Amino acid sequence: MKYSNEHEIRRGAEICIHALNKNGFSAFLLGDSLREYSIKIGLVAEQPLGNIIVYYSPKKKKYSLVTSELNFPGISEKVNDLCLPLLNSVLSFESPQLEEPAHMARIPELYVDGSYRNGQTSYAFALVQENQVTHSANGLMTAEDANGTHQIAGELEAIIQGLEWCKKHQIREVRICHDLINSQKWATGEFKANNPVTRRYVSYIQHTPVHIRWKKVLAHSGVHFNELVDRLASEAFADSSKKGA
Repeated sequence: MKYSNEHEIRRGAEICIHALNKNGFSAFLLGDSLREYSIKIGLVAEQPLGNIIVYYSPKKKKYSLVTSELNFPGISEKVNDLCLPLLNSVLSFESPQLEEPAHMARIPELYVDGSYRNGQTSYAFALVQENQVTHSANGLMTAEDANGTHQIAGELEAIIQGLEWCKKHQIREVRICHDLINSQKWATGEFKANNPVTRRYVSYIQHTPVHIRWKKVLAHSGVHFNELVDRLASEAFADSSKKGA
């Protein structure tokens, strides 16, 4: 059966699955679970954890999660922390984008991402000029610096580290390409910074000499440089394991 909201529902599920798989879970679509407004995701770690239901409201144009089918209630908060920021930001990408003047297209772009796995938070950034990566870097944050905010802290750290590199190399203007809308809204004051991680980030943005433009990209949709920093953030964990071996 074909459902009118199938595209949006499946897209929301794919975003959740990618975020969960990247952060230590094994998540997968449950066969025949698609309905007019929802779909189910199975979740496994060392044992089956139960199901997550992804809901989409076409009237509100908003996603939500139901975690009542999880066998361990304590996991619900982590699932929401990993998935909801991405789900809440994805629809803002659909607003029409005006074509930029030619000189704007030459502004360097800073792609950023963060990841969380087995209690560790990583970050990665790539500076792109004229469709070529001119510099990239990744690394791990301390648990104290991440302060329980998981991959969100990683993405904010990627922005800070990328801007530091731009400042050091006298790049005066950059377009930050991000898939977490919160990073832009905290920086512009639309969202209030309520914890040490976001307050540190906002303070840095307010004092950086680099002029920032913002560009929202759709997460996990095949955008080449966004997929690159996603991969670099994951590779930071492997690099750390090799050093510790």
